[in-house]
This record gives sequence, C-alpha cells and structure tokens, in this order.
Amino acid sequence: MLQILIKGVLFHIACLAIFTLIYFIIYENEFENVIEENKKRLSKMDKLVDCFYFSTTVEAGVGLTSLQPLTYLAKVLVCIQQFCMIFGNIFIFYLSVKRK
Repeated sequence: MLQILIKGVLFHIACLAIFTLIYFIIYENEFENVIEENKKRLSKMDKLVDCFYFSTTVEAGVGLTSLQPLTYLAKVLVCIQQFCMIFGNIFIFYLSVKRK
C-alpha cells in the first residue's frame, strides 16, 4: 500500500514539473496574467512561480489563479493536465483497492 502511495505522489510531482515547464515555455504568447498590469516586466522567476502556481491549482482541481490560458493550445494543454489527474487518480485508487 505504501508503494502505491509513493508512486502516486511521484506521479503528481512529475506532472507538476512537466506542466510547469510547458506553461513556462509558452507563457508569453499563450497566457495572460490578469493581476499583473505589465506582464512584460515580470522576471523569469516571477513567471516560473506563476506557472508552478497555475499548474498546482489545475492539478488540485481548484482552478483559481491569476494566469489564464488565451489560445486553443494553452486550453488544450490545461485539459490534458486535467485528464492526466483524473485518470491518474482513478488508476491509483484502482490499484489501492485491488491490493486489499
């Protein structure tokens, strides 16, 4: 049971890292920061934190963030992350029930 829990946590950490990196790469053209008035003046660290925060809220199912996807590409990537979380959680739950 502990192995399933550890694998589940590692899966979520990997997804957070991958999607944070993807969102950071496409940040300039695909997202809008609705709180920051001048997103062009944000440092790389600010943008990275924004992307990590966005990825975390998507993965947790909260979805409340100042970063909003503007294009179809960004929206599809967010949907892919949501599907990964849904199916990943179902699979983890299935494995944990199967072991009992």
